[in-house]
Parts: sequence; structure tokens; C-alpha cells
Amino acid sequence: MIQTNNAALHLSHAVMAHPKDLARLAQIPGASVDFSPALGVVVPELEGLMKAPVGEKRYQSQLNVRAAVEAGAATGLGSDWPSSIIPEPNSFWYLQTWITRKLPGRGSTKAHNIKQAISVEQAIEACTLGSAKCMGFDWPSKVGSIETGKLADFIVLDRNLFEIPVETIADVLVDRTVVSGKVVFDRFLEEDNLDVVKVR
Repeated sequence: MIQTNNAALHLSHAVMAHPKDLARLAQIPGASVDFSPALGVVVPELEGLMKAPVGEKRYQSQLNVRAAVEAGAATGLGSDWPSSIIPEPNSFWYLQTWITRKLPGRGSTKAHNIKQAISVEQAIEACTLGSAKCMGFDWPSKVGSIETGKLADFIVLDRNLFEIPVETIADVLVDRTVVSGKVVFDRFLEEDNLDVVKVR
């Protein structure tokens, strides 16, 4: 890989990336990869697009998220919102998808490449610090985790993701959103009253 002027290699979607190639990617300084959960659910709309051209065996070896994470690659989760066949703005929907490899909310028992499911902790890191790494430049030093010196961008949830059934993660609500230390959303307050909230 050639890295010049802070530019770095980023692999997006990575649908057919082999685990061995993801391990190689992990060895490249500054390289990162993101996966779109909307591509990894078993529904007729996607099976026709994702399975028909390659067959069942290769279809069930797509989107090797766990391989990337365990290889130590900087791994982020993308929404693929603008071109998604199943448009879903709920980030927790995507989070649950990578943990269960199943479509949330439709009672589906089919899983896509279940061997590549990741843990709650791994999924959260991919959605936060991992995605910051995917943005490149110095973003990981500004966002992606709650640390001294960073921008204080974070959300407060209505429940603990580590204490609920993984099948209910898609139902989680955001109680509060803080950007650069300022409350910009509170589920219990009108917009005009946000200034009264103090972040300590």
C-alpha cells in the first residue's frame, strides 16, 4: 500500500473479501474496512441480488465481519443508507444485525453466515471507534470514544446493551445526544429547553 499526504486505504462494503485478505489488510498501517449490515440479512429482496449470482455456498461466506475484527483490522459498520434495499435509519437495527446475523423485527429464523456474527462489545466498538478509524486522518483522536481531550460526542440510551437480549437491541431508544459537549437532543425535553441541560 502507498500512503501519501495522510491518505489511507479503505475497503468499503467488503462483501466478498476473504478472511485471509482481511488479515492482510489488518497488517497495512492506516488501512480500514467497513461492512454494511443491510446487505447481510436473509430476505427475498436481497437473496435475489446477493445469492443468485454466486450460489448458496459463496453467499453464506460473504461479509466476514468477525474475521476482520479478530484479525485486528480497523473495522467500521456502515449503513449504506442512500442505496439500501431495506432503508432503515435506526443504527441499533444494524448493530443487532451484526450480532445475530438475522433480520430484526420480522420473526426470521434464517441467519446469514452465522459463523461471522460478532459480540455486543465488538459491534459497539465497530460502530464507534472503528468507524472513526474508517474516516481516516485524525478523526480517531477526536471522536469514537469517551476520553479526555476528545470532542465529547456521545449518546445516552434508555437501556444497557450488555443487559438485554440481543434480539431486542433494535428497540433501544436514544434518550440524549451530546455533540462537542452540548446537548442537541433530549427525548424528554422540548428543543427550546435544551440549553438548561448541563453536561458534567
